[in-house]
Amino acid sequence: MAAGLAKARYGEALVHEISSCYGETNDFLAAWRHGLREELHTNSSGFLPSRQPALAQSLASDFPNLKVAEHYISPMAEEPICFIGHGPDPIRLAAFAEEHFHWGSTDAILVRFTTTIFQALPLAHLYSVARETGLGLARRPCKYISEVLQCCVMGHSSNPRHPEVHMSCVLDDALVDAIIKAVQGTQNDSETERKVKYWRTSLLPRLRAWLPIVMIQQTYPVVFKGSVHRTAKNRWTELNWTMDRSLFRLQLPQFGVGPVAGCLISKIF
Repeated sequence: MAAGLAKARYGEALVHEISSCYGETNDFLAAWRHGLREELHTNSSGFLPSRQPALAQSLASDFPNLKVAEHYISPMAEEPICFIGHGPDPIRLAAFAEEHFHWGSTDAILVRFTTTIFQALPLAHLYSVARETGLGLARRPCKYISEVLQCCVMGHSSNPRHPEVHMSCVLDDALVDAIIKAVQGTQNDSETERKVKYWRTSLLPRLRAWLPIVMIQQTYPVVFKGSVHRTAKNRWTELNWTMDRSLFRLQLPQFGVGPVAGCLISKIF
């Protein structure tokens, strides 16, 4: 629900008003709440899963809490936060999964990670490389991504703002071996070895991830040089990427649902 309202630009309008206004915002907030209630009643944007008249009626006259919104816009931390090098650690996560989850056999961990953790590795890598490049550091070799499979253009119903590209992904053997080694095998059975072999030969080569086009253009533009994608008629067609690189912004409100989601979550959920 919060994501749908953010896609309808309610979060963007709220952030802009809070960031640019130094006086009273009562008039704006009254109009903003009225529009929010109308959207919940009618779902005119089409981004909500359904109309929510009860939620619209229960929306308090003092929503949102401006202090909460300001903390989302300008979070404070005791220590400077550095994002370089931070990302999911599949080796430690595999050991954690074995210890804490009933599905913690080696093969089950690998299968579940294929649709979760492993798909996050390319995006985390691109983010780190973009940060390092912005700081003037040398660009690291390209990891995890291989070739373009499909493009989701701007305006698609499932992705109205940021074009994405479907990429085939690669995990090197050393990383896979380290993940398997981290699992002690306490939940393994006689079929585990066979299932792990099947995963490695049949499922791992089909690893895919959706990634923002502008992030790849910013970090590894050579990936798109001569790239091709399969059309609806299953023909290979050359892509001509002309995306304005100025669209790329490494800030959470640009790629996330926006600070308003945090305010809405406490109300909706």
